[in-house]
Amino acid sequence: MNYSYSRYTGDGTTTDYAINFVLGFLKREDVHVYIDGVEVSFAWVNDGLITVSPAPATGALVLVRRIVDKTTLQHDYEDGAVVIEKNLDESNMQSIMAVHEMIDGFIDVQMNTAPNMNFNRVTNVGDPVDERDAANKRYVDSFINVNVPADLYEVQTLASGQTAVEFSSPIIKGVFYLSGDDADNGRLVEGVDYIADVVAQRITLSQSYPAGTRVVLVGLSEVPGGATGEFTTNDGKTVTVLTGLITSIV
Repeated sequence: MNYSYSRYTGDGTTTDYAINFVLGFLKREDVHVYIDGVEVSFAWVNDGLITVSPAPATGALVLVRRIVDKTTLQHDYEDGAVVIEKNLDESNMQSIMAVHEMIDGFIDVQMNTAPNMNFNRVTNVGDPVDERDAANKRYVDSFINVNVPADLYEVQTLASGQTAVEFSSPIIKGVFYLSGDDADNGRLVEGVDYIADVVAQRITLSQSYPAGTRVVLVGLSEVPGGATGEFTTNDGKTVTVLTGLITSIV
């Protein structure tokens, strides 16, 4: 159930869109329209209908949102003043509408403590863009389930409390990933997530992960025989090797 927004799909013709928020809205300034994530201007037909011009293109996502003021009180009461029902209702509605936005997932916050999901899943995670973004299972698996020579990658499985991970292959040009239940899946960042000892062919993780978590070394420093060419993975990725060195996985 949507409380604070309505979602429509453009068809290249429709310009009028209904306002269907739970509890309505407090003032027209609280209503906003976005087309494919970009806020656009609109006109009011009446309190239950708006019009957008030109008509959103076919397939465009039209999002009509109610964004209640969170810095200014709808009504500021004074001692001894006469309090009427309408004002009390609107004051309560302002708080409830703000909660509606949170329930609908419109939350713009920075975490000041580490969230504990208590072994619950976080679903519908998009593909990462920045190196500190979370990664979904499909994205991580695309780097792990590769149908290339075993010399191009190595997998080590963590025991309980294990942070030191040794590899039989050179790690000097390796890229490391985590995969496993309850692990912070995704690429590990050197100096933040681990410290490398290239002589010992070992990395030391900055924290421990649940037993069974896999640490995957991708892009070993050498391919046997100093080969040059491309390898195709079973999910369509291309591994490019130049004189024995992996140069890209796309």
